[in-house]
Order: sequence, then C-alpha cells, then structure tokens
Amino acid sequence: MAGLAGVSQATVSLVLSARGDGKAAAISEETRQRVLDAARSLGYVPDPAARRLAAASNNLLGVFSFTATFPTDVQHSYYPFLVGVEREAAARATTCCCSRGRAPVARVPRDRTR
Repeated sequence: MAGLAGVSQATVSLVLSARGDGKAAAISEETRQRVLDAARSLGYVPDPAARRLAAASNNLLGVFSFTATFPTDVQHSYYPFLVGVEREAAARATTCCCSRGRAPVARVPRDRTR
C-alpha cells in the first residue's frame, strides 16, 4: 500500500489509524487521500483484532463449555443460557467466542508384561 501511494509504511499507519475527524496529524490532505485511494484500490479492510489490540480493549466475551458439543436442541437446559449470552453480547457490540471441552478419552491399560 505504501509503494502504491508513494509514501512510507509509517505514513500509511498514521493515515489508517487516524481518530475522530479522520485526519492524521502532520499529514497533508493530498497524501492522506493518496493513501486512502491506495487502500481502496487494494481492497483494504481493517483487522478488528488488530484494532482491539492497539486499543488495549478487546470487547471479547469468552464462553467455555465442559460439554463435548454446544447444545443445539432448544429443549436442552444449557441452550437458553447460550442464546442469552449471544444476544447480550450482540446488544453490547461485543464478540462472543465460544469454546468447548472435548469428550473424555477412554484410557486403554498398557500391557506391562513385556
């Protein structure tokens, strides 16, 4: 992107991370527009994870289940809880990351006679 716009990587970073009015400090309007045009032509899309990392705030809610799978049957007692968590996360513009444990693995005794 920097090469296409004819600027340094630092300038690209300053332009793309501009806050508020969208203008980066000490960057001319012409340079800013070249960077934005290059970004558009390359199909640049900001990485939400990178933005969260830079902001030191991730708005991420983790849900861990000890069950082997997340329930999909409405009758399952855990299902309404998960639906509620997902709805509340969406209402707060928070990403909900669900993870699950795995089913216990049956242990096969080793033959110790050898």
